[in-house]
Amino acid sequence: SLSDLTANNGTLSNLSSATVNANGTVTYTATFTPNSNIEDTTNVVSLTTGYTDTVGNTGTTAESANYTIDTLAPTATITVNTVTSDNVINQSELAAGNVPVTGTVGGDVKVGDIVTLTINGHTYVGGVTANLAGELTYSIDVLASDLVADENVTASVATTDAAGNTTTVTANHAVGVDVVAPTIEITNEASGNATTSLAKVGDTITANFTSTDPVTSVTIGGHAAQLTLVNAVTGTYTATYVVASGDNAIATDVVVTSRDTAGNTTTQTLSGRVTVDTVAPTATITLSDDALRIGDTSTVTITFSEAVSGFSLSDLTANNGTLSNLSSATVNANGTVTYTATFTPNSNIEDT
Repeated sequence: SLSDLTANNGTLSNLSSATVNANGTVTYTATFTPNSNIEDTTNVVSLTTGYTDTVGNTGTTAESANYTIDTLAPTATITVNTVTSDNVINQSELAAGNVPVTGTVGGDVKVGDIVTLTINGHTYVGGVTANLAGELTYSIDVLASDLVADENVTASVATTDAAGNTTTVTANHAVGVDVVAPTIEITNEASGNATTSLAKVGDTITANFTSTDPVTSVTIGGHAAQLTLVNAVTGTYTATYVVASGDNAIATDVVVTSRDTAGNTTTQTLSGRVTVDTVAPTATITLSDDALRIGDTSTVTITFSEAVSGFSLSDLTANNGTLSNLSSATVNANGTVTYTATFTPNSNIEDT
């Protein structure tokens, strides 16, 4: 019976009935099932003396040839590294198309074993490689759109030992998604000048705007502006720039850039609403008659390089005479502006 047999690292079952062979020998068969998680190269099946022949003679012991057992499955581990620098897919990464998914494997996994990634129902495969430090790693490019749709990576690796035992392990890794760019609204731009659409040296240009995310830069007229957070709840900001000499006729466009925590950026531009003029007006004065006698008058022409305000006779002085009849401004084709006045010399004067 089976009780007359012992088998190293396993069990025997299904003992058959006797088969009488032509040479007079008798054969039985049994099924040997090795134990799990065994790795042993020295094993035999042994027969005890608990059996007899038909006459009653006690049988002798017997032993099978050596057999080896390897039912010890290889070990395997797999991890998935942070996907992208912050483990969040942003707008620019989605637009780029592919994103590398990387990780490490361990245990009995070896170079050349296959790693399989399943994302959004799609399968990506790549081989295990060794880096310079001797670590076993993998790197597989996947579609960023699959990561956005699924927000999870299922990674598995299978390895097989020399005996043919195979182990497969799986790990899941969640991925964040933020593909919504910040929103910026620039509401206005004005100068501290009496005329808010104009600015001279020393005037402050102020822009007001809101942003859903932190502002990383703001310029006015191409110059870095001073940024102030007015209300953190509503995301209200002001930006100011003080006009400097040399800024004449610059375009005072307001350019604001914001960046959210996922790395999405937005840049918004408001076309300049302030005209900068840092060049002081100049004037030339000519007389129609520069040799005056008794009873003479002379027309005085004052030409300004540009339009001026607040000009009157009180801004003029004339030696040995008086000025009167200041005209209204005449704008010339070249942009200059002309005024005229009448000079009347004093009596009894002789002066060159």
